Amino acid sequence: MHILLICDPGHPSRRVTAFKDEFTELLHHDFESEVTVDVCTEALRVQADHRLDLSTLDAIVAQYPDADLVIMLTDIPRHTQGKPLIAEVLPARKVAVISYPTLGALTTKRRLLKIYMSCVNQLLPDGHLPAKTHRLPRWGRWSSRSESGRRTLHAHTFTGGPRLVLA
Repeated sequence: MHILLICDPGHPSRRVTAFKDEFTELLHHDFESEVTVDVCTEALRVQADHRLDLSTLDAIVAQYPDADLVIMLTDIPRHTQGKPLIAEVLPARKVAVISYPTLGALTTKRRLLKIYMSCVNQLLPDGHLPAKTHRLPRWGRWSSRSESGRRTLHAHTFTGGPRLVLA
C-alpha cells in the first residue's frame, strides 16, 4: 500500500511530519502489508466560490503515480450542508481532504490519526476489508455514499462551530 500525504505549509505540515511514522505503523499493523507513506507540502488553492481547486491537487498527485490513496490536510475551513466539514472523500480520485481548522485548536495526534485511518477505510474499494480496528471517532458519522461515491464527515453541530472560531 502506497499512501501520499499532502499538507499545507505551516502547522498542518508540522503535524503530518510528527505523526507520519506512527501512521505508517498503524497501516502496516491493521492491513498486514508493506506500507509506503510519502509526504508532500504544497498549498491547495481555493476558487472564488470557496470550493477547493482540485486541478492543483491533481497536478501534485500526478507526481506520485504509484500512490494508491491520497490524503490532504488543509488549513482551509470548510462548510457543507450548514455544518463544519471535517473530511471529504472523493473515491473517483482516491483522495480525502481533511480540514485542519474544523478539528479545533487543541487537536491531539490521536484524534488526527483516527481521522486519517477513517479516511483510509472510506477510500478502500468495495469488498476490501477495512482496518482491523475501526478508528472512526465516537462522535463521527460519515454521510451515505452519493452517486459519485463522495462521502463527508461533519463536525457535531454543537461543538463544530465554536471549534472553527477557536482554531
